[in-house]
Amino acid sequence: MFRHIDLKVLARDLHKRQDSLICKNIGHVFDNYPERKGLCHDNVRLWIKDHPGDARAFGWLTDRTEEASSSRVRFVAHSIVLTAAGEYLDVTMACGEAELPFLIAQITETEFDAIAAPHSELFFIANDQQFQEFLHAQTEMLAGSWETSRD
Repeated sequence: MFRHIDLKVLARDLHKRQDSLICKNIGHVFDNYPERKGLCHDNVRLWIKDHPGDARAFGWLTDRTEEASSSRVRFVAHSIVLTAAGEYLDVTMACGEAELPFLIAQITETEFDAIAAPHSELFFIANDQQFQEFLHAQTEMLAGSWETSRD
């Protein structure tokens, strides 16, 4: 049985954490690299098949690039590799791409996968006005997508 995880609380807790790590981007190792972008969980599973001593590390990329302030932060569900030698590798992001801070999840793999499937992004927004503006913009964007898809 799953315990209930409040996503708003999870985003707040992720925002407070100071234990992020930066991992080496090596996504270009896949022959069909461009098609592998956005498939981090699958990419890690493929890697582990060929590197049985390595393991999946799952958690959240921290993206503060949208705004200079820390009042709005985007957390993206992501999987990386923990090698048998103890090195963290990102097998999805290519060399030269931004190395975003990664927070290892402090929940079980099953809980993470249950959250990441429908909620690949979480947002922390510090003040209520910005939060309401964000919700309004998201609602308008989704309504536009729905109307476009009906045409």
